[in-house]
Amino acid sequence: MILAGRSELLDGMARFDDSLPIQSGFHNRLRYAHNDPVNFTDPSGLEEIPKGTPENSYQGIGKWEFDSRENAYKFFEILLSAEERPKGWKEKVRLGCVGLNSLRVGDPSGKPSPRVFQNALIRKDIDIFRSKAAAEKFLTELEIKNEGAVYYLVAVQISATTTGIKKYNSLGDGPFKINDLSGIIDPEKMGAFNFATLILLKNGDSYWEWMNRGLDVMSDDPAAVTHSTDLPTDYDATFYVVVEKLKWNG
Repeated sequence: MILAGRSELLDGMARFDDSLPIQSGFHNRLRYAHNDPVNFTDPSGLEEIPKGTPENSYQGIGKWEFDSRENAYKFFEILLSAEERPKGWKEKVRLGCVGLNSLRVGDPSGKPSPRVFQNALIRKDIDIFRSKAAAEKFLTELEIKNEGAVYYLVAVQISATTTGIKKYNSLGDGPFKINDLSGIIDPEKMGAFNFATLILLKNGDSYWEWMNRGLDVMSDDPAAVTHSTDLPTDYDATFYVVVEKLKWNG
């Protein structure tokens, strides 16, 4: 029972008056963290967020698995800002790593096709790096040159042929153009691949964000979003590109 804003123990459970307003359709005043305390928390009583770092931010290390599209959509509604959830965002999410990456950096086409995004990202004139440090230096130079613009570091990971791996191992740091990587990267014939976005936190920390597969892909493994300090190691080649955050047209 709640009396004058105080909590009392009833049946061994502490009752607290939740600061969040009761939403339409929800009549359970004891509802906590989307009724999913395993994956969500609400330390302030003001914001239900996926569990992450000790600083109570979902923007931290973790892995979140989804057993249905609906649960995935619920997660992304909180993970992504309103600006990153344009019309048709659920179609993007269903694409997996490509869709999540395009939601983060923006997509001028406004279309959910992974091929559209791949071709927009890996253009003939874009700078591609094998070294993360070299790509980050390039990103910093762009931020200084184009004050006010926002840039993301994106890792493109692929499975390459034996010949492609040999050529990849002989490369320097970069920058390269797409034509320099003939035989390693072919945007029209990319097989197994991963697009990971580097997310920067206000405290200076960062993590990689990616999805293991699309929501519509048949697999024994559940669809999941991973936040990690390291990229997955089950790809033959990893390249880094700097992408300017774009506004959505669709």
